[in-house]
Amino acid sequence: MAITAKNNAIALTIDRAFFQYKLKYKTLPDPTDWKAQLATLPDPDGSIAAALPEVDSDGYQPRAEVASVGGPRSRGLRGAIIQKASLTSTDDATPGGLTYSSYELLLPGEDKILGTEDDLVSRDGVISRVTNVAKGGVGRSVSAGALQP
Repeated sequence: MAITAKNNAIALTIDRAFFQYKLKYKTLPDPTDWKAQLATLPDPDGSIAAALPEVDSDGYQPRAEVASVGGPRSRGLRGAIIQKASLTSTDDATPGGLTYSSYELLLPGEDKILGTEDDLVSRDGVISRVTNVAKGGVGRSVSAGALQP
């Protein structure tokens, strides 16, 4: 029970860091250097700094809501009307233009090896075992096929 409590505490600390980051920057960290980005957050008690080394960098997968609105297509001449476009942006998107809105974080279980049956998965702050998610437990989504214990 002590190992499970420790792993849950790490998961909750990382989830809190993601929440703080999203409040501050209006997006989740980029997957390439997310640990360094979370390390820049205020951490008065040192809990984030203590939890980050316990997490595998490959376990983080942010997701973005991307939608396109299809309108009626014009049969006019291509390029007949060229409009001026502003190259400066005032929105809160990341420099690449993508704002991450949800995430999935895989955390190693008692054996400290990522990709085994005892791993934990955190989806937007909801923590459960990988085996429960893969078997259709709470939190199962269409993308759960990638979580094979």
